[in-house]
Amino acid sequence: MAGIGFNLQKILEGDTYFAKFRATFYSTVISAGPWLLSIVTLFLLTYFSPESISVYEIMYFRALIIY
Repeated sequence: MAGIGFNLQKILEGDTYFAKFRATFYSTVISAGPWLLSIVTLFLLTYFSPESISVYEIMYFRALIIY
């Protein structure tokens, strides 16, 4: 995580709109990536859960993971 600023500086050396967009996108993915990955994982676990698991157990599992 410490070297991210150096990579952003290299990207921003090109003083173009695309360079600024790339730097913004890169920093957004780095900061929000773990959150997005956990949301997608929870969705997939809920979607592909077996029929033998009740809705209340799934809700309890989600609440336990989120909070």
